Amino acid sequence: MWRYMDFTKYVSLLDKGSLFFASVDILRELDKHEGSYPYLNIREIHGDMPAEPAEAKIAISESSSQKYTAANCWHVSEHESNGMWKTYAPCGNGIAICASFGDLKRSFDGTDEDICAGMVKYIDHQKEKVPDKTSWELAFYKGREYKSEKELRFCVRKKLQWPDSNRKRIYAKELTRLMKIQPGPFDSTLGGIYVKTCLARLIRKVYISRGSPEWFKGLVGSITQKYRLEKVVIMQSTL
Repeated sequence: MWRYMDFTKYVSLLDKGSLFFASVDILRELDKHEGSYPYLNIREIHGDMPAEPAEAKIAISESSSQKYTAANCWHVSEHESNGMWKTYAPCGNGIAICASFGDLKRSFDGTDEDICAGMVKYIDHQKEKVPDKTSWELAFYKGREYKSEKELRFCVRKKLQWPDSNRKRIYAKELTRLMKIQPGPFDSTLGGIYVKTCLARLIRKVYISRGSPEWFKGLVGSITQKYRLEKVVIMQSTL
């Protein structure tokens, strides 16, 4: 699996000893369907119950997925991806960490966060629907136009905070409004959360983008060693 980034994000990873998980609510800026029910699911919910309770159910589920779930995303492939290099390191001097699923999983052994993982499924949100699953699993569905990403996600889940201690006393319409405007549990200035990671387990092989000068390769190696990761192999991309 691969995670592509620019040099500054790589240094941040080393410095913090943590992987950044972006709030799904923030990821919606790139894909409007992130953490949302497809049209057919919404129509089904509205068909089974009156409008206000149906809207409240949708708002609660989507809020739970968007505001209370954060994701760290990896590209699944046996080889490098030219498309990923162009997307995440368009100006060159980029970094790609190559890791196995087992390495990634073990790197989180020291965290107290509730983490789950799964492959992203790509669907047509106008013509397909998702199975009746728990709301946070909406974070594992994206629009089919992103299928080339071949994305695997590690997600952090936080408990949904109700806007009132006795939610039964809140009208459905008011509950819907409150869930939409209620801030999520992640730091709004960061747009997500840093999760403590064992870098020695995570980082074993690092690629630098093709065309990067020799001094850049040396700099990446030097910075990596300063964080006591002497066994990491630094390689030049062939793409």
